[in-house]
Amino acid sequence: MTTAVGFHPVNQEEMDKQSGSQQFVFLKEGITQVRILPPYSARGVWCREVREHQITIEGRFMTLPCPKFLEDNACPFCEEGSRLHAQGDEASVEAGKAFRAKRSFLFNALIYSASGSQLDLRSGVKVLKVGKTVRDQIFDLDQDKAGGWGNIYDLEAGHDLRITGMGVGRERKYIVKGLPKRTNILDALKAQGVTEVLKPIDLDALLPAASYEKLNQALKDSRGYSAPAPSTPTASEAGQMYAGSSAMAPPDNEVPA
Repeated sequence: MTTAVGFHPVNQEEMDKQSGSQQFVFLKEGITQVRILPPYSARGVWCREVREHQITIEGRFMTLPCPKFLEDNACPFCEEGSRLHAQGDEASVEAGKAFRAKRSFLFNALIYSASGSQLDLRSGVKVLKVGKTVRDQIFDLDQDKAGGWGNIYDLEAGHDLRITGMGVGRERKYIVKGLPKRTNILDALKAQGVTEVLKPIDLDALLPAASYEKLNQALKDSRGYSAPAPSTPTASEAGQMYAGSSAMAPPDNEVPA
């Protein structure tokens, strides 16, 4: 079996030409079949947790990484949630929940097929972004050595996974099942005409926290803040400012909290 300390370089520029520049893959209703890949750094980590605040500006849904979680720095969203919670009445406490950062988890993955997309193994390494329910099921399979699973991300003898999404929006449920036969993903790639070896995406470098000032402006804009000072971005400009975040989660809440 391969040693899980990362994987090999690839001509990623050529891969991107074939698959487009979108790194993130989100689960949808239907079946997504993937191969989770080995640790992406010498630390031996193969999954990264992120926490993001969800807002809508001018009808556009976006997510913003939480600086409190990432760097233990001040966060206006967390502050507003704490302020509302401290008021103590039921309505304020409930309203404060909307300002909590939502948990998501990132994996390097190869996609055999994904509902609603044309991705396949030739699309190269992608970042699978899932919620805690899916993360827990993936981890359970990786730890179930007694049940014949374990070491699911091994390149030469790991398990492919089928993730089935059922339902719509917040009612959607995901079930993760491993294909029982261990396979060599490198052989599968060769069968698809992919001869380059793999390059991991550095998950630690993704989704950095914005400054307090930018987050505070986003919070104001999401509440319909109007008539900003001339030196302050308008809501439309804010949409451009956070354009890199808008693709981090789908608008119909397909990434579970």
